[in-house]
Amino acid sequence: MTYPTSAPATAALALVESPTQLLDVIELAYASRGDDELAGLRVAVLAPAPGRTRDQLRAVVALARGEGLPVRWHEPRSGGASVARTIRGLLDELGQSRHLVVGDPSSGVLQVLVGLVRPTDVTVVDDGSVTPELVRRWAAGTRLRLFTCRSPEEPGPRSTGVEVRPNTYAWLRQRFPAPDVRDGVDLVAGSFVGSAAPDPGGYLDGVARIVDQQGVTRYLAHRREPEAQLAQIRALGVEVTRPRLPLEIEARRGPVNATVLSLSPTVARTLPLVLADTRVRTSAVLVRPVGVSALVAP
Repeated sequence: MTYPTSAPATAALALVESPTQLLDVIELAYASRGDDELAGLRVAVLAPAPGRTRDQLRAVVALARGEGLPVRWHEPRSGGASVARTIRGLLDELGQSRHLVVGDPSSGVLQVLVGLVRPTDVTVVDDGSVTPELVRRWAAGTRLRLFTCRSPEEPGPRSTGVEVRPNTYAWLRQRFPAPDVRDGVDLVAGSFVGSAAPDPGGYLDGVARIVDQQGVTRYLAHRREPEAQLAQIRALGVEVTRPRLPLEIEARRGPVNATVLSLSPTVARTLPLVLADTRVRTSAVLVRPVGVSALVAP
């Protein structure tokens, strides 16, 4: 798949800050082939601080460029006057773009950039975490669209009356058409494990119960999960893998186990779409002080 590389004066510009946001922009470009409003779509990456997120993002940039999307890398978080340099470097592009595509509407850096130009057309790529409140705030004075993996029946930003377009991960499924599905059970870490919020002991106890009760054979670690914690999970007798790419891409490339249990609500929402044409079944689980609560599988 290729996209126009020349940027007309009214071309669309995507501002992304994470690997999953960039994946969603690739999906949007694929779903919007022939759409004049997204013709000449360019991508500006607002790079995160050094770390595994940054490494994952560079890997997805390579995929985007391989699909013909023009991508420029910016460093708004490198200290000093980096934000001002990024703003100066993007002002011309922002001014030429009639249509903006954004990943995280709550991002401070992004709000500064968008506030300078006040676009009339905005598409938000949503992995399921965008709230109705954010959508309402952005809808004021703009023509707002939502590209989302949420189901039509699911409450959320759809209720705000904005135009909604479904993200079915069609690009990813055609790019990696036949993942190797193995008999086993994967457990996906939640994004909260990279923060100081959860109690490490309680989390590990919960993981141990899931491993014991559900027969988990592989643990898919979060990119920010501490190595010391992963060593304790390995001691439970399971394989531990830290994906190099967003989990949606890793699962589609395979191998993936036939049962996936997810502590991440986002992954529990996206993987059933990514793996819809396979025998993989995904369910959300919660770590509780006592026992494990299985939620309704998407």
